Amino acid sequence: MQPERSHPGSAKCVDTHAVQICKFVREPFHECHCMSISSANIPKIIAVCGGRFRSCPIYRRETQK
Repeated sequence: MQPERSHPGSAKCVDTHAVQICKFVREPFHECHCMSISSANIPKIIAVCGGRFRSCPIYRRETQK
């Protein structure tokens, strides 16, 4: 079991492994999933930009230059 820790003003949190995110989230291209955030596409942004970004065609195109 992972150690619990408390944050002021919040419930107890459980430490988890760090998740890597796409390096283009900070400066996205106009066609990136994270450019138009809405409640409808948040799951896709989390899945692609925050987990499977290496399989994203935009990421692959830009990193192969």
